[in-house]
Amino acid sequence: MRTSALAGCLVAGALALTGCGGSGTAGGPAPSPEATASSPPSFTGEITVLAAASLTDAFAAVAEQVERDHPGSSVVLSFAASSELVAQ
Repeated sequence: MRTSALAGCLVAGALALTGCGGSGTAGGPAPSPEATASSPPSFTGEITVLAAASLTDAFAAVAEQVERDHPGSSVVLSFAASSELVAQ
């Protein structure tokens, strides 16, 4: 159960990040071939993640990697019981 919940959260996070990225076709410059061939989309800014307290270690590791891979980004983590997160 815990593994499937983590996988679901990671997929949801990846989809959310994908929605934040631009394709370069809406009036902006197209990404370089080097950027699209081997590296993840680049972004800056703050990402706030609300997650169940049981996922603290996993999300802390992911947040650290995101900040390392994307200079100028910061990940704000908020952990609580699932019932409390619903209210947020």
